[in-house]
Order: sequence, then C-alpha cells, then structure tokens
Amino acid sequence: MKRTIISVTILIVSIISISSQTVHSMYFMDKWSLRNTYNASFAPEYGYFALPVLGGIDLGFSSNVGLSNFTYPYKTELYTFLHQKPADLTVDPGLTLLDALNPVNSIRQSLNLNLLSCGIYLKDKSFISLNVSMKENLNMNLPLDLFRFMKLGMVNSTNNTYDLKNLGFNLTGFTQVGVGYSRDINSQIRVGATVKMLLGQFSESINYSKFDISLAQDQYQINTVGESLMMSDLISFGKDANNYYDLSQFKVDPSKLKTSGFGFAFDLGVTYKPIDKLTLAASINDLGSISWNKSLIKKGEATSAVSFSGFSNIDIANLNVQSQLDSLINSMSNLVKFKDTSVSSNISESIPSNTNISAEYNIFGNKNQDITVGLLFQNYTAKSYSVNELVGAITLKPLSWIAISGTCEFLRKDANRFGLALNLSPKWINLYIASDFIAPKVNKQSIPIYGTGFNMSVGLSINLGKPKD
Repeated sequence: MKRTIISVTILIVSIISISSQTVHSMYFMDKWSLRNTYNASFAPEYGYFALPVLGGIDLGFSSNVGLSNFTYPYKTELYTFLHQKPADLTVDPGLTLLDALNPVNSIRQSLNLNLLSCGIYLKDKSFISLNVSMKENLNMNLPLDLFRFMKLGMVNSTNNTYDLKNLGFNLTGFTQVGVGYSRDINSQIRVGATVKMLLGQFSESINYSKFDISLAQDQYQINTVGESLMMSDLISFGKDANNYYDLSQFKVDPSKLKTSGFGFAFDLGVTYKPIDKLTLAASINDLGSISWNKSLIKKGEATSAVSFSGFSNIDIANLNVQSQLDSLINSMSNLVKFKDTSVSSNISESIPSNTNISAEYNIFGNKNQDITVGLLFQNYTAKSYSVNELVGAITLKPLSWIAISGTCEFLRKDANRFGLALNLSPKWINLYIASDFIAPKVNKQSIPIYGTGFNMSVGLSINLGKPKD
C-alpha cells in the first residue's frame, strides 16, 4: 500500500507537472496584436480582430520537482527513494534525494482561451481594446514532510514528528471581460489601463492548516485541521447520516456550469522613453478578486485527533481483532472527512496577478529592420505561492513583417529555461507561436527528469489598420 501511494504521488508530480505565468518570449514583440495584455500601455502596430478561440490559446505547466527527485539508478535498475539502502553503498541515496527536495513541492497548471478580442486606434493615436477570455488555474502543494514520512516513518525511538501543514490544492475557473485604453501623455510617456469584469464559474480547494504526525514506540498520534470549499454547483458530493461529505458520490454536472461569483480586476501600465532607442516599462496586471455567492458555496471542515496504541484484550482462542481494526479504520478515515458547515456570507478570493518591469534597447533604431535586446523582471503571485523571474531577450526583425525572439530565464537552476517565439505580421494578418522552456529533458517514457516548466501560446488575428504618423 505504501509503495502504491508513493508511486501515484511520483506520477502526479512528474507527469502532471504543472505555472500560470505569461509566455515571456512574446513580451518584446512590438508588432504582436495582443501585446497590450502584458502591459496596458503597450499598443500593437495595427488595430486587430482576433478570431474566436483561435485568436489566442495559452497553456502553461510547471513543477519544481521531476522524476530525478524520487528515483536513482543502481546497477542496471532504477530505484525509488523508498528502497532500502543497497548493502554495498555507504550512503542511502534515498536520503540524499530527500535532502534535495524543496520545503514546498509545487505543481501548477494554467489555461487561457481568448474568446473574443479586438482593438482599434482613434484619431489621436490612442488605442482602445475589448477582450473576453476564459481562464483556469490549478495549484497543488506537497510539503517536504509528506515524503519524509513516506521514507523514514519510525526512524528512531524518541522523536518522529512530521508537519504536513499546507498540504492541498486549489482549482479555479472564471471568465473575464476587459476594456482597455492607452494614450500618449507626450513624446516620451504613454499610459494605459484596463478594467475587467470577472465572472466566476467554479472554485474548489482543500487545504490543511494543521497536519501533525507523531510516532512513538507506544503510540501513534495524528492531529489535523482542514477545510474544503466548493464554490459552484458544477461539482457535488453526497452526504452521510452525520452530514459528512461522501467522496465516493462525486459528481460533475456540466449543465450546472453557471456564474457563481462576480468581481473586478485592473491592469495598469506605463512606458517611458528617456532616449530615442531605449524604452522602460512597468505594469501590474489582474489586480482584483471574485466574490463567490454564499448560496452556492459548500464548505466542509475536518478536525481529527487519531491515536493508536496497538490492539488490546485479544481473544487468543479466536484471534478476533476485527472490531478494533474497524475502529482504527474509521478513525483514520476522519482525516479526510469534511463535515458540511453553513456559510453566512459571500467568500472573496484574489485572482493570480503579476508585476512586470522591463527595459529594451533598439540597436539600430529602425522600426522595420532591427535587433532589440531586452530585460524583464516578473513577479507572479497566486493564492498559495509567489514566483520571481528574470528574463533576458534578443529579438531579430529581418523584415518589417517577421520577428523572432529568443529568451533565457536567469533565476532557474535547470537547463530548460529557454524560450522561442515567431511573429508574422503582414498588412492583413497577425500569426504568432511561442513557447518558454522548450527543451525539457525527458526519459524514454516522456516523463520530465528534472523540475520543469512549459508555456505555449498560439493565435491568429486580422489586422484592421494602423495609426497615422
């Protein structure tokens, strides 16, 4: 059973390794139609109409662990960190793998579908845009002590304690409708803002604020405090006689996918050109929250204290311990049993946001054929984690309608931190495809060997005209 649990965990972490960050390699594409989505003050070369769905599809995956964090080669086989130390080795490779794990091991995934998007220039070179998109984000946290408990268990006779606090996940889906406006203040400064209406479709989460495990020779003790939230009728569970959610009666009803929450968010951006060839920019995106309707919220609480000191008063003649075993199983099941709790008010949740600060320099100062070098710092903040990234970029524009951008992320330790983007923008169309971290190292079964990230974006739009000089 123990090996089954860890095998499933390794597969989840290694295969579903999942970031909600934007695709960095598109940031410095000045002729890209949807560039204003990265900074509200950015404006593309042309007005545009993005085709529904095909106008923009963004998919992101990331994890700070991979297969190499849980397995090691020994002779001709691949061992997991749960294997006992081979007799001919002085150091247990499994413990070495544990030491290399992060305090919180994360899995992230994001999806952004552009349902409708368009933008036009006004006579004064100001730019106005409309964007309707659907977003989904998944975040999962696996604390280090989860894997220490699996590996070590009762490692010594005195102190065997494990803290699995913050074990949990969050899944959110919402639609946003944004209206943006940008304009020049003078020849050096341009500002922009976007107001977004947020329509929440669903939000599900489970999180343990306390999950303590203490193992001793005479007693095992587990204490937990957890909370589950389901803010939609899309997913439902049955209940037992004591008002506990019955996870075996899990149901998904697509017909009940409707607006369950409402909110607003804002994008703010500014660009500054201190000299002709240099552009500095800063923005904050998706600063806002969703308030979920209390009538659609299903909240569960799990508070458990499980003690086990062995079986007692055993009938030697019958060897009957079934009743005590049933009691133990029932106590352990309370760790994941959430009791329905009434909700008296709406619940507000912040949506993931990011802050961008960038600098770019045009070497030749020619808007049609040029080479641009850029540096981007981004902070991405979600409900349960925050990430800082520093990205360098070089963009080649051999022709007025072709741009190729390559990026490198400097704060990551692995070698899979490179990105590449291609943007084609002849007078009547804009086509782009981009990906960050495009060269992950995988094994023969295509499972990422190291912690990896992968963002991909593709889209097609029709150009509507450019402003007059």
